[in-house]
Amino acid sequence: MSRAAALFWDTGGELPDDAGYALFSAEHLAILASLALLTVLCLHMYGRMNRKQQNRMCTVTAFLLPVMEGVKLLFLGISGENLLYWLPLHFCSLSIYLYPAAALSHGKRRAALGEIAAVLLLPAAAAALLFPDWTRYPFWNFLSLHSYAWHFLQLLFPLLLLEDGTVLPRVRNAWKSMAFTAAAFVPVYLFDRAENTNYFFVMQPVPGTPLETLWNTFGETFYIPALYGLVCICILGMYLIYGLAGKIRAAKTADRRK
Repeated sequence: MSRAAALFWDTGGELPDDAGYALFSAEHLAILASLALLTVLCLHMYGRMNRKQQNRMCTVTAFLLPVMEGVKLLFLGISGENLLYWLPLHFCSLSIYLYPAAALSHGKRRAALGEIAAVLLLPAAAAALLFPDWTRYPFWNFLSLHSYAWHFLQLLFPLLLLEDGTVLPRVRNAWKSMAFTAAAFVPVYLFDRAENTNYFFVMQPVPGTPLETLWNTFGETFYIPALYGLVCICILGMYLIYGLAGKIRAAKTADRRK
């Protein structure tokens, strides 16, 4: 097997020290620009679809996430990796449970699940793409490319529901996302403590990310409450963004009618 092929399939056990790439390097910026363009194209196509086609696209997008996660786990299992450290228990992994449920729901339930996705998991996906924790792999590594594609889909699904008007975020619903986060935090924290894992990054932060700043500021003792507080602040921030976007859209609509 050639060195390039070996690096593509390597799961991290034999990677040379210089195999990875830096945050906001040329490779990182190129993939971010490409995904941004792809997002715009997908939303443009989605806006031109009828409701049946839109539902189909939402469903495919939602179910691709658990399918891709299954493919990754199969690959890692065949490679001999300890799957204890690769379980779908990270914060972003909540999308593989929430998105299919939202895609198969209708009416108020779909709107409620979609709103949680829009204010909680959409910014989580954006943060993961901006500050990936997989840069120790070569850019063209399977796990690296898989992670970019997977988080892109995580980002896209709530954008589709926002685009078609299914989700209209209201700040009075912020408690639902906060409660959802708290309910997810507890079992994951207990699992991390029992198995010495780091899902949700509750045991330690990813170096070079805002979570490391949080750890350095509040220390190990108060890191988890601070982490939850940061999530709640981000939730409220997302509602502010959606509120401003709604006012701008309403103002433009009013101007067109004059």
